[in-house]
Amino acid sequence: MLRIKASIAELRKVVENADDDIIDQDYEEEDQKEEMEWEPGDGEIEQELAMEEDHPNDPVAQAQRREREIEAHVRRRQALDDLPISLKKPRKVFMMKHAISEKGKEKQLEKEIPWQLIPPDERQLYREAEQKQWDEHLQFGAVKPLSLAESEEVFQRIKPDRVLNSRFIYRDKNYAKRKVDSSVPPRAKARLCIAGQNDPDLGKVDMATDAPTTSKHSIILALQLALNRGWKVSVGDIRAAFLNGIPAPRELYFRQPKRGIPGLQPGQLIEVLKGVFGLSTSPKLWWMKLSGDVRKMKVDHEGDTYHVVQNVIDPCVFQFVKEADKSVCGLLLTHVDDLMLMAPNGLAKHIQSELKRLFPADEWEEDTFEYVGCEYKCSAEEVVISQHGYAKSRVEKVTIEQGVSEEQEASIEQIEENRAVIGCLSWLAKQTRPDIQFQVCQAQKKQRTPSIADLKQTNKAVTDTIQFQHCGVTLRKIPEERLCFLAYHDAAWANTQPDAGEEQDFDWIGDHQVASQLGSLVLLADITCLGNEGGRFSLVDWKSKAAHRVCRSTFAGETMACSEGLEGALFLRGLYISFATGARVPDHQGGQFFPLHLVTDCRSLYDHIHREGVPRAPAEKRLAIDLAGLRQALMIEAEHQWRQEHGEEFKPTPERPLRPPLHWLPTHEQLADILTKRLKPTEWWGRINSGWLSLPLKTMPRQDKNQQDFRPV
Repeated sequence: MLRIKASIAELRKVVENADDDIIDQDYEEEDQKEEMEWEPGDGEIEQELAMEEDHPNDPVAQAQRREREIEAHVRRRQALDDLPISLKKPRKVFMMKHAISEKGKEKQLEKEIPWQLIPPDERQLYREAEQKQWDEHLQFGAVKPLSLAESEEVFQRIKPDRVLNSRFIYRDKNYAKRKVDSSVPPRAKARLCIAGQNDPDLGKVDMATDAPTTSKHSIILALQLALNRGWKVSVGDIRAAFLNGIPAPRELYFRQPKRGIPGLQPGQLIEVLKGVFGLSTSPKLWWMKLSGDVRKMKVDHEGDTYHVVQNVIDPCVFQFVKEADKSVCGLLLTHVDDLMLMAPNGLAKHIQSELKRLFPADEWEEDTFEYVGCEYKCSAEEVVISQHGYAKSRVEKVTIEQGVSEEQEASIEQIEENRAVIGCLSWLAKQTRPDIQFQVCQAQKKQRTPSIADLKQTNKAVTDTIQFQHCGVTLRKIPEERLCFLAYHDAAWANTQPDAGEEQDFDWIGDHQVASQLGSLVLLADITCLGNEGGRFSLVDWKSKAAHRVCRSTFAGETMACSEGLEGALFLRGLYISFATGARVPDHQGGQFFPLHLVTDCRSLYDHIHREGVPRAPAEKRLAIDLAGLRQALMIEAEHQWRQEHGEEFKPTPERPLRPPLHWLPTHEQLADILTKRLKPTEWWGRINSGWLSLPLKTMPRQDKNQQDFRPV
C-alpha cells in the first residue's frame, strides 16, 4: 500500500506539473465523452461480497463469493509490485487538468487557445500558421506523407499502437501583452503535436528523453566573463529546432488532426523520420545534432583559427579556443533552440555566419533582448537582467472576499489561484528577485491546504513584487586580476516549517515552528570591497530553504548556513574558472585563481573558526563534523591567500598569521538577512542597486608590505 500511495503521488505530481506540449490521445469532444474502462478495486469487490451475504444458502451466490475472494487475494498479491496493477493494464483514460477559477482559465488561454475560442476574424492567421508549420515539417524532412494505398498497407503490416493521433495547438504569443495593451496585434502560432505519451516504445525500449539546457548560473557567470573581457553579447533563435534533429526512424506514424492538414486527403498517414513535437525523444535528437555540428566548427578570423570545446562542467556551454595560445575567446550557450553568443565583435560576426550556415538561425539580436524568460540590457560597463514585463502582466493577487475569517480554509478556486500565483512568484524569485525568495518558500509549504491567512501572505508577496518590479540582477565590469568571490550567509532559528513533503507529528510539535531558514548570497566583487576603499560587485546567486535537520541553537543554524554558502561559492568559482580557462580545477586549487571570502553575523561561529588549537566540541556531535569540514576548507583558502600576499614559501608567523577568510559583520550589514525572514526590501535594493560595497573591516598596515589584514571591528 505504501508503494501504491507513492505511485499515486508521483502520478498526481506529473498531472499537476504537466508540460505544455503534453497532449491527450485525441482532443475531440466526442472522445472525451467515451466511458473509461476500469477494473473493480478492492473496495468494490468487498462491497459486492457484502451484498452476496444476503443470500448465504444460494449455491450460485456461494460460488460467486468464493470467486470474488480469490480475485481479491490475487489482486492484493500483485499489488506488492512497485507499480499498481490498475496502472499495468493498458486502457483508454483521458487525463486533463481543467482550470476551475476564472484566473486559472485565463492563464490556460495564454498557453493554448481552443479553436472555438479564436475570434472569426483572426482564424485566417492561424490557418496560415498551420500551413507554415506543415511546410517546415516537409522542408526539414522530419515527416513523410504516405499515399492512401501506402497508408492502408501500414495498417495491415504493423500494430495499431504504432499509429498515433495528432492535433494542432494554437497560441497567441502576444496574449499577455494584449492584456496590458489591447492595441497589440495577435501573433498567431500553430504547432503540430503528436500524442507522444502513447508512444509504444516508452517503458519498453531504453531511450534518452532528457532535454539539455544551460543553467541560470552558467548564464550569469558567462555574462560576467563577457563583461570583464569586453565581449559582445547577442542571442539568436533556431527555427523549428526539433525538426532539425538527427534522423531516427522507429517506424512510427500519426494520423492527421481533426481539421486535416493542408494538401492531404483524409485517411493519409504521416511517417515520422526525425524528432517532431510531442515525441519524448525529440529534444535529445535535436541536442545530438546541435552538439555534434558545433563541436566540428572552426572559425578563421584575422589570421587566427578558433576551434570549439565543450565545457567540462556544463555541457550546454561551448567555448571558442584560439589554437595559437589555447585561450578562451568566446562562449556559446544553448537552451534548446535559443542561443546566446559572447565573443569579441569581429569574431562574433564570423561565428554567427557559421552557425547560420549550419542551422536555420533567425536574425541575431544585440544589446537589448529577451532570453529564456528574462529581459537583458547590455552595455560596456554592466548587464541588467530583469522581468519587469512578466511581473506587470502575469502576477495578480488571490481573490479574497472581505469579512472572511483568517482561520477559514480556502475554497477550491482560491487554492487553484494561490498555486498559480505562487508559481509565477517562484519563477521570479529564482531568476531575478531574491527579495521575495523567503516569502515564496513559506507560501509553497502551505499551498496544499492554505487558510485565508496564508492567502493574505501570498498577496503581501505580490505587493512587494509589483512595488519593486523594475528591480533585478545587475552585473558590473570588474577587472579579472582583482576578482574575488564573496559569500554572505545567515540563518533564522526555528522560524519556519519543514518542507511540505516531510511527515510531521503535529500532536508532538503542536503549533511550534521547528525548522530554521537558511540563506546564502554570493557576490562577485572587486577585492577592494574588503576595505575602506570599496569597489564594485555583481550579485550572481542566492538561496533560501529550510534546514533539513532540526537545529537546537542559533549556532547550529548559522553553521549549516555557512556550509551552504561555502559550497555554493566553491561551485560557482569552479564554474567561472572553467569558462575563463577551459579547464576543470579542483576546489582545493581554485584559490590560486580567485580568492574566496565568507561573511557572517554570528560571533560565536567566527570565534570558533578563528580559535587556535582544537576548540571545545559543541553539544551537537553532528555539528562538530560540519565545523571540522568548514575549518579544513577555509584553511586551504587561507593558505592560498597567504602565498599570494607573502610569497610561495609558506611560513606563517605571529607577524604574518594565517587567518581563515571568514569575516564577522553586524546584523544590519548582513545582505543575506532578507533570505531568512520577511523584511521590507527598500533599503536592501538600495544597497544592491548602488553597485558599490565597502565592508567595515579594520585595516592593519604591515611593516614589510603595504597590505591589509582584515579583522572585524
